[in-house]
Amino acid sequence: MARAFDPAREQYCSVESNLGITGPPFWISAWVYKNAPTPEAVVWLGDNSETKVCYMLWLDTSQKAVAVVQESRYVGEGVWSTTSGSINTWHHLCAVFAATNDRRIYLDAGGKNTSARDLSPKDLNRTTIGREDGASPGSYTNGSWAEVAFGTGAPTDDEVAALAAGFDPRLVFPRSRIRAFWPPLRDDKALCGNYTLTPYHAPDWSDHLSVFRPVRPGGGNVAPRPAGVPWHLFFGRAA
Repeated sequence: MARAFDPAREQYCSVESNLGITGPPFWISAWVYKNAPTPEAVVWLGDNSETKVCYMLWLDTSQKAVAVVQESRYVGEGVWSTTSGSINTWHHLCAVFAATNDRRIYLDAGGKNTSARDLSPKDLNRTTIGREDGASPGSYTNGSWAEVAFGTGAPTDDEVAALAAGFDPRLVFPRSRIRAFWPPLRDDKALCGNYTLTPYHAPDWSDHLSVFRPVRPGGGNVAPRPAGVPWHLFFGRAA
């Protein structure tokens, strides 16, 4: 299952937490299916009482993956984007906030762009999927999202490529590096981290993309992939 949003109904999902993330190094990964060539927020982590204090991942009118850092309402903004994508198909977006002056953005593991501007928002206290949040919310998603994950550290290009190839984050990173992971699968509970999203204005469900899940013979979850074990020897396929 995936969550499907209608911007006319202002649908989104949110949790009142920063997921234990107060700043770099961390990363955001998400799969998005856009229904229209409109600029829309996908994932937002910021200050719920301010207009522009956040880290944000979104898609613009040409379907470029865009990462935004807004340090305050009045000054301090860093925006960088990838090459263009398309609508009516699943895309993988990943933003890596490696340091206050080292940020990277990917679309389907390619189109990489970087920024060296020194910015680091403070007072992060809310995580939202499906809109730009804060004191003046807007830019609601028109489409579906799935496999949203937040983690610590700075993933390599190869690790981002593994996520974009459809590997569950638990096959790519140790559980200790994943702060929250929402597939979603039948509900809005995180598979990693004790965080449950609250859906607002009754977002719908849609078909999920096909991904690789960790399994053991006979079914069930397993521990993270041991170091040195190739992914192709350690995954199961789940629709």
